[in-house]
This record gives sequence, structure tokens and C-alpha cells, in this order.
Amino acid sequence: MPVSQQIKYTKTIAGLGKRRQWRDAVALLADLQGRRYHLGPPPYTGLIDACTKATEWRSALHVLNSMGALGIAIDQIAYTNVITSLGKSFAWQHSIQILDWMAGMGQEPDVGTCNAAMSAAEHAQNWHVGLYMLLSMIRKGPFPDVASFNTVISACSKGPQWAWSLELFGLMLESRVEADVISFTSKIHACGQEMPVDHMVQTLGQMQQCRLRPTVIPYTSAMNACVRRHHWIHALSVWTEMLELDIKPNVISFGTAAGACAEGHRWVEALDLVSKMRSQLLLPNNIFCCKVMSACGNSFHWQHALGVMKDAPLEDKMDCHLIYSTAMAACQRSFHFNQALQIFNSAKRGPSRYCTSQYNIAMSVCHKDGKWRESLQLWDEMSRKSVPKNVLSYNAVMKACGEGAYWEKAVLLFAEVRKSHVYLGRFDVETLATILAENGMLSRSTALLRQLQQTRRLQS
Repeated sequence: MPVSQQIKYTKTIAGLGKRRQWRDAVALLADLQGRRYHLGPPPYTGLIDACTKATEWRSALHVLNSMGALGIAIDQIAYTNVITSLGKSFAWQHSIQILDWMAGMGQEPDVGTCNAAMSAAEHAQNWHVGLYMLLSMIRKGPFPDVASFNTVISACSKGPQWAWSLELFGLMLESRVEADVISFTSKIHACGQEMPVDHMVQTLGQMQQCRLRPTVIPYTSAMNACVRRHHWIHALSVWTEMLELDIKPNVISFGTAAGACAEGHRWVEALDLVSKMRSQLLLPNNIFCCKVMSACGNSFHWQHALGVMKDAPLEDKMDCHLIYSTAMAACQRSFHFNQALQIFNSAKRGPSRYCTSQYNIAMSVCHKDGKWRESLQLWDEMSRKSVPKNVLSYNAVMKACGEGAYWEKAVLLFAEVRKSHVYLGRFDVETLATILAENGMLSRSTALLRQLQQTRRLQS
């Protein structure tokens, strides 16, 4: 086939790939093969790229095998594209086979191809495979670049193997591979697992010493790690430093800062975040609003919590139930029980109706307000509407049974919770035992406590 025609067909296949019309690209190449045209690598490489964009890894792998069978030269880009497609589809095992195939043909993979294979393993959460490949690259070549280290450091930072991330970060610097912002972000994530909080703050300073322009991602990661480990003061300190460096926060970083305020009961600072968010023309999501409301509710400022609720996107069904539950909890904490029940009734009419947490809070509110009959009615309503129940649901209705001296119903509830395989570690068995004892069944109450102790030991 003339070179001009080959270029034409290659461009056509590439255009089909950009439009994700990979089937048309396959049909076109099959038609050309049926005419016995002698095709070079470009059309095949273009078809692999088209299949990769559509995450059709089986077709991409088939094209690669066809190139090998026809003796058509395969370049590193084709290998990398196929491996990338495998990674997106969690078929990382085939990427290892491709590397072995390349070695068998005497064709050494370059850094980009190896990085694609490590990324495929990391995408499937097989950190140990990526670690082995990285160490193999250091010993045998090609020598890894910053993307190689970043892939494995990130993979190791997400679980109990986090210490490997710190080791690899040090090895990267010893190897004179310059770390970038992604490297430092992964190290911060690893430090957030068990290392002292000061290590994360030091890592942020180290990043500035390397003359890297700080971004919102590593600072948000550091704040998130601090909040997760209940170091809300450090989280707010990182937030302040981020603002001083003129780093523009995003919705996620605002939400993380709001979580720190909720942890520390800093309701004034939480409301200030709402003002800052509006000044930057960012729209608050439900998660951010919930955390600000929690900060207000934890400080007994339920009115402010309801004020924030008005700004929440309640029409969005995603996480909408959290808004109502948080508002109810804020009112309950301040002993405004009627207000909490009004919110509950509004929630049942809204997009988040039939939510377990809302029913749990409503039953608890009724119990604390002396309305144990209403609490039992809510329990029956949960059963009628097939609302899922958890151990908090059983605890709430058990207290109502205690107020009404319904020991028979309490015993039936205990039998039900055992059949439902709910974890009994937080089950309020003391209330049940008290109900039985007060109704003249002391021996049964004692036997129940012994039975529950045995069950908890088995579940622990």
C-alpha cells in the first residue's frame, strides 16, 4: 500500500478512536486485511489507541497479538497503550505477561511501559506487584523516574504497608530523582496512618524547601489525616498556613476544615468558613454543610445549624439524609425535641425519606421527651416501610419498652436482633436486663447477661 494511503487510513482510524468508535475502526482494519493490503505499524497502533480510549482491553490485546503473528514491528507506545487499557479494566495480570513477552522477543520495555504496568497493578490494589517491579527496575533497568516512584509510593501509602512509602521516598531522594508535589502528597498520606502529626507538617515544609510550588492537594491531605486522628488543632493550623501561602482552597479542603471545626466544637470558625466559601463563589455541598452544622450542634447552637441547613442543596438526593439527621441531632443535643420531630416529618416528605439514622434519632427524641408510645409507633412504621434497622434502632426502641414496662416485646426484640446477625457489642442489654428484673424475672435477667457475654466474646 502506498505510504500516502497508509497515512490516510491511519488518520481515519485515529479519528474513529477519538470519537470512541472502536468497532468501526476494527471493521476498517479487517476490511483492509481482507483486501490483502500490506499494512505497516501505524494503522495497528492507531487501532490499539482507539480500543484503549474505549477501555476495550480484549480487542487491544488481540490487535497486539495479531501484530506479533504477522511480524509487524511493535513500538513502545503500542505496548504502553495496551497495558494502560488493561489497568483501567483491572486485568493487570495480562500486563505482566506482555512484559514477559517483550523480554522473550529481546525487546526491553522502556520506563513508560514499566510505569503503565505498575499503574495497572496499583489500580487493582496489588501494591506488592508494583513494589517488586520498582525494585527490579532499580537493579536491572530501565532506571525508574519520578512517575515510577510516585506510583508505588501512592500504592503503599493506602494500607498497613505505609512504611514502605517512607522508605521509597527516601530511596528516591538518595537516587537523585527529584520529588514533585505528587511524591510529597503520597508521603503525607503515608505519614497520616500512624506517624506523629509533626511529620506531616515537616513534610509540608520540606516541600517548600525543594522550591516546589505548593498546591491545595497536599495541604488538604495533611488536614484530612489530622482530622482522622482527632488532631483538629493541627488541621486548623495547616488550614491557616495554606491561606497565608495564598493557596486557593477548593470544596474538599473547605469540607476538611469544617470537619476539624466540628471535631473541636469551633462553631464560630465553622460559620466563618461558610462566609469564605461564598466570597470565593464556591457552592457548598451536603458534606460541607453537615460538618458546619455538626460544629454548631456540638456547641449547642442549634439555630445556626438550621440556618446552614437552608443553604444545603436539599434537592440533591446524594447525602441529603445526612443533612436532616445532622439537623435533628443538633436540636436533640440542645433539648429542642419538638423542633427535631418537625425536621423528621419534613424529611419523610423529602427525597431522603425512610432513612435509618433519622428514625433512630426520632425514637431517641421521643424517649427523652417522655413519649415512649410514639417511639414504639415509629418502630412499627420502620417495619411497615421496610426501613433497615441497626443496633442503634434496637437500643432506642428497647428504652421505650422500658418506659412502658413492655417486657414481652423487649424479649421478642432481643430474639429478633440475634436472628438479624447485628453486632451485639453496642446492644443495650442492660436496659433489657433491668426490664426483666423489674418485672420479677431476676434469674432470667442474670442468664441473659451471661449469654450475651458469651456471644460478645465469640464476635470479638
